[in-house]
Amino acid sequence: GILEACDELGIGFVPYSPLGKGFLTGTMGKDTSFGANDFRSSVPRFSPQAMEKNQVFVDLLKRVAEDKGATPAQVALAWLLAQKPYITPIPGTTKLHRLEENIGAAAVQLSDADLAAIQKAAAEISAEGDRYAPAQMAMVGREAPTTGADAYITKPFAIAEVIDCVTDVLGSSAAAPRHAEAAAAARPPGR
Repeated sequence: GILEACDELGIGFVPYSPLGKGFLTGTMGKDTSFGANDFRSSVPRFSPQAMEKNQVFVDLLKRVAEDKGATPAQVALAWLLAQKPYITPIPGTTKLHRLEENIGAAAVQLSDADLAAIQKAAAEISAEGDRYAPAQMAMVGREAPTTGADAYITKPFAIAEVIDCVTDVLGSSAAAPRHAEAAAAARPPGR
């Protein structure tokens, strides 16, 4: 599998959407509604019925979080960090307090017993609803186009986008101008 290849090749792994597109934060539930422009409004896993059934995942995280004096998001990230030294979850956020909360996950210590309990409980849960709407699911597992109008963003541009995001979060801090310069330098011409 993928993690075995990472082990063998000595490369890192960045899990996509480590907080389940926000669901594992414990801040939403079956009564949460999404705006028309929020992609989750079309994702089957975010239907009220699916979120109600999938609440057991969040409840598990909340139980562990309460014992650790942490948040469900921190426990989810700490669990990922505890799996392999090369796993680096990078949750997206636009809010400084969420960035600080996510960084706090590095301080959450999960014992072997905690990890085993989480693994055992999670193995008994099955997720309800597809991860994406049918049109997006059709793209899962396909090779990214490398040429033409459908080509994916170039690596330097993706790095620039990450730096831009950090700059947005930092706002007016003293580091923001330096990050803005780095983002501009990493961005390909014409972007």
